[in-house]
Amino acid sequence: MRKVVGYVRVSVVGQRGGDSFLSPTLQQEQIAVVAAREGLEVVDVIEELDASGGDATRPGFERALSMVESGRVEGIAVWNLSRWTRSLSDGVATLARIEAAGGRLYSATEQFGEDAGGRLYRNILLSIAQSERERAAAGFRQARASAVERGITVAGKIPLGYRRRADRRLEVGPDAAPLVQHAFEMKVAGKGHSAIARWLTEQGCDFTSTGVRYMLSNRARRARATS
Repeated sequence: MRKVVGYVRVSVVGQRGGDSFLSPTLQQEQIAVVAAREGLEVVDVIEELDASGGDATRPGFERALSMVESGRVEGIAVWNLSRWTRSLSDGVATLARIEAAGGRLYSATEQFGEDAGGRLYRNILLSIAQSERERAAAGFRQARASAVERGITVAGKIPLGYRRRADRRLEVGPDAAPLVQHAFEMKVAGKGHSAIARWLTEQGCDFTSTGVRYMLSNRARRARATS
């Protein structure tokens, strides 16, 4: 019986749940299905949550590959190829690594051989997965730009000097706004980002020099502070 590692990935967890959320549990159930179908022994399951399929630096992703290349397992089992990666180039490269080590990638919902036709079908599936990721990213950018144009904040953390209104738009807060104003004045006076960060921290607003640099480069804030 060939030993494999199961790999589970969810792009964004957040508050998702119910039937619309492909939970890790459901993915593991499908990995058990492919294991039974192919006569595999799943020796471990790697879960990566809030992990983009377009990111080739995922620790669990690399760990699964290393388990195959070291000979600890003879393959990787997934619910489908899009759980493994949503990048055609990463998919081709990692599949080549798996096969060079004598391993195989098993999908619960897709069956493809190791011949030329199977590789072609596999690449088509990877191309579709990449296209879906790119389309979702484009949709998010468009929605974000639309929200910004309507004055609605999309950031998880409210910027220093602002507060969120009931309609989700930001307005200048009466308490922190003077701190932002003074930070810009310190910059004009020649103070460095580190000095400004220390001053803000002393006022009860934890800031790093990088955070100060970002704040001072924001054109909307600069316009308010200098108006």
